[in-house]
Amino acid sequence: MAESTALKGMTKEEKLELIPKASLKCLATHGYSQTTLDLIAEKVGVSKGTLSYYFKNKEELIAAVAIFAGNRILQSFENAVAEFDSPAEKIHAGLSLLAREFSANHGPLKVYYDLFAQGLFSERLRQLLATITGRFREAFIVFLRAGEDGSTIDSEHNVLIKAALLGCLVDGIVKQIIIDPEAFAGVDVEAGMDNLFQNISKNIF
Repeated sequence: MAESTALKGMTKEEKLELIPKASLKCLATHGYSQTTLDLIAEKVGVSKGTLSYYFKNKEELIAAVAIFAGNRILQSFENAVAEFDSPAEKIHAGLSLLAREFSANHGPLKVYYDLFAQGLFSERLRQLLATITGRFREAFIVFLRAGEDGSTIDSEHNVLIKAALLGCLVDGIVKQIIIDPEAFAGVDVEAGMDNLFQNISKNIF
């Protein structure tokens, strides 16, 4: 199958990164239901036939988008916490990084919410989102298990619930900012969240 000139000279890996990246922008702008393979092909600058050569249907492409976005944010998360030794500092740094990422760019989180809704009807998407969410939750679980003194005092059930709660903090705050930006106009949200996360990370053990 002939390729569009937009992909010529690229390796297969580069093509498989470019297409999900462009698709993410389409999803953030138009939403899942309005994002078609034709629209994505136009955004990438290829024919629909070329797009179908790499991804056989919309669900397969959307799965690649979710993996691409999740990996990108997880890499930033891991880089942000790597420079700290204390579990509390790692939790604080991780929460602050996620809050900054999503506050500065609502696109990935809007796509996540959209795909979350679709995941209620698509088992494949549900499993994929569960895997991505689980990777972030597991990162917090590792910090919580360590404890500030190097020993775990919580039960595994409590550690799991606390890790889920940490993820919900960022998710819940940014969700409200996206839905009701007028309520937060003039508020230093980043400073407020950073102060909250610092207090929580010190007292969650």
